[in-house]
Amino acid sequence: MSDDTQGSDSKGGLTNYDHLYADILLWLRKGWIDYVTPQLYREINDRLVPYEKMVTWWAAHSFGRHVYIGHGIYRATEANTTAAWRNPNQLPDQIKIARYTPGIEGSVFTAVRSLKITPGLE
Repeated sequence: MSDDTQGSDSKGGLTNYDHLYADILLWLRKGWIDYVTPQLYREINDRLVPYEKMVTWWAAHSFGRHVYIGHGIYRATEANTTAAWRNPNQLPDQIKIARYTPGIEGSVFTAVRSLKITPGLE
């Protein structure tokens, strides 16, 4: 939020405005884009960027456009992942938070190769 007074008060990660030079809030407000998929690849209760806080923030800043939350499911399968991601409830709990937050339209998952596919459904 250092340069964008409308940004979230989170304390970590890359920001669209400050680091990527993309004013997503302006684009949403002007109706220049139909949806946004914020990549919230952090965990619930993360000390710098809590997943649940960012879901709520994006829902409040959608300007009537669709918001689909990006889930970093690969985090659960990394060899050096955190204890929070080793918890089998992390991803289901994130999906529940997104699903029951008014203003969030759905989820997007990265990377699909991290999903366990049932044989015969490939």
